[in-house]
Amino acid sequence: MYDSFSDLYDRFMKDTDYEKWVDILEDQFCSCSFPVKKIVDVGCGTGSISVLLAKRGYTVIGIDSSEGMLREAEKKARKEGVKVIFSHQKAEELEIGRADAVIMCCDVVNYIAPEDLTKVFMNIRKSLKKGALLIFDISSEHKLRDVLADAVFYEDYDDCSYFWRNTLNEKEKCVDMELTFFIRKGELYERKDEYQKQFIHTADTMKEKLSLSGFVPVCIEFGKDKAPSPDAERLLFVGTAE
Repeated sequence: MYDSFSDLYDRFMKDTDYEKWVDILEDQFCSCSFPVKKIVDVGCGTGSISVLLAKRGYTVIGIDSSEGMLREAEKKARKEGVKVIFSHQKAEELEIGRADAVIMCCDVVNYIAPEDLTKVFMNIRKSLKKGALLIFDISSEHKLRDVLADAVFYEDYDDCSYFWRNTLNEKEKCVDMELTFFIRKGELYERKDEYQKQFIHTADTMKEKLSLSGFVPVCIEFGKDKAPSPDAERLLFVGTAE
């Protein structure tokens, strides 16, 4: 996933405030009963959050299923002069060793099928001592159903363009996403296609699966220290290992 446009990903995510994202994570680290020092970033993508955490003094391991994204992440870490260990793994087959906190940012959990969630959470729990944290965010049911589903988005530049078409799939309780990129190569454009699914996970389901996996779960609206409002587009979950 994302291999076909890993070198363009940061360009299309240029408006994402990763510094603020890391601030939100650090606010949650304060709830840990011991200092958070070692962090595993599952679904690290091009490493923006991993690198920022390393710059703030944490020991970071970045994990992603896309080799292309990891190549970009390694370049970013070298450019910023920080040490991050990157590992090619799928979320469903994690081997991460001991950590004080595991994070899964920017919809990583939406890409995990409902039948695999408990397996992923339980596997992560095995790598955490009591009191350690699992922190992740998801696009809410409202966002997937009412904002992204059955919609088309696009961006157009001189050297590249993309079209993003979404279709609500009620049978699988997900949004099917079709992304088409046109990348300029001399006088011509190369077309690349990417197909993805983001699964609709409700807050109650997430908390239930976290509880079954050995975590005490809390759900808040992303970026706000309060229970999610009905129109919240992003939810933040913090699971404390029992």
